[in-house]
Order: sequence, then structure tokens, then C-alpha cells
Amino acid sequence: PTAAVALTVAGLSGDLMVSYLHAYAEKLLGRHPALIGRIPNIAGRDTRLFTVFIAGLLGTPALALAAVAALGHGYTLAKTVELLRALDKEAATQERS
Repeated sequence: PTAAVALTVAGLSGDLMVSYLHAYAEKLLGRHPALIGRIPNIAGRDTRLFTVFIAGLLGTPALALAAVAALGHGYTLAKTVELLRALDKEAATQERS
């Protein structure tokens, strides 16, 4: 049961972090984060729901949670680094002006 709870928390938090990152970055930067940088929106809601759908058809809910957790947390980490670099670049450009 402890592993199931940990996997559930990881999956749910990975799912929520992607949405939170997109909302916060769009508010902060004025445009959607998918339009900034090179990393595509590989962990969007449609991708996460499709992953859960396929795992449901296969009868492997633990696999769905693990995949959503890995996708969500990995994307959030990589996109956060990319957005921070974009913010630094914008700040440097504004200082020169």
C-alpha cells in the first residue's frame, strides 16, 4: 500500500505541475510556454489522458501513474530550466536597451 500511495502522489503531482507551470508561466511571460524555447509540449493534457487511456485498456493502472509522473515531472523540470533561461535572456536584452 505504501508504494501505491507514493505512485499515486507522484502521478497526481506530475499531472498538476504541468498545468500549474503553464498557467504561471503564461501569466508571468504573457505567452504560452509551449511557444518559448525548443522543448515541445510533450506532456500536455491530451498526452497525459491518452497515456491513462492506453494503460487502462492494457489493465495496468500502475504503469499509467508511473508514465504520467515521469512525463509530468520530467517536462516540468526541463521546461522550468528553459523558461528561466528565456527570462534571463529577456532581462539582458532589456538592460541593453
